[in-house]
Amino acid sequence: MWEWHKKLVKRLELEIARIHKSSKQDVKSIAPYMTLIKPEKLSLLAILEIMRLQGSGGIDTGMKTTRALLAVGKAVENEHKAQMCKAHDIPVPEFGSWSANSYFSSMGYQHLHQRRVAAARSLEDGEAWSATWSQTTRSRVGAILVECLMDVAQVQRTMSVPGTNELMCVLFT
Repeated sequence: MWEWHKKLVKRLELEIARIHKSSKQDVKSIAPYMTLIKPEKLSLLAILEIMRLQGSGGIDTGMKTTRALLAVGKAVENEHKAQMCKAHDIPVPEFGSWSANSYFSSMGYQHLHQRRVAAARSLEDGEAWSATWSQTTRSRVGAILVECLMDVAQVQRTMSVPGTNELMCVLFT
């Protein structure tokens, strides 16, 4: 997977540059989302999310394409939001730590104020893509990342030929 990562980073850099140069408006509209996170992190997010989905599905049933694309897109969205929270000193709630008391306390209201200030800054900066992403946006971002991953991912399999015990190496893409 390390080889996939190195190849995918290069492939994503080329793909992002191609998207920026495109004259088609629907292709250019996805460009801001692809530049929110560095290609190194995009690569890791795509690989890890696909591996997680593969492990959760079951060998015989495979994986639904729509689910994979949306999951990869959602992972990118969550990473961007986590980076925004970190940049604006907004604590990210940990999984399972929510309680009614924590959000209706003075500290909860202080965090709400910080989020509102961060949202106002984002609007002033003209960052319309910092709002919740639509399913279409998630699937388009996921589609680009998964397509690039499928282009570079290769698995080498070595096995012995029955009867001759000769080793045979097969490369799957």
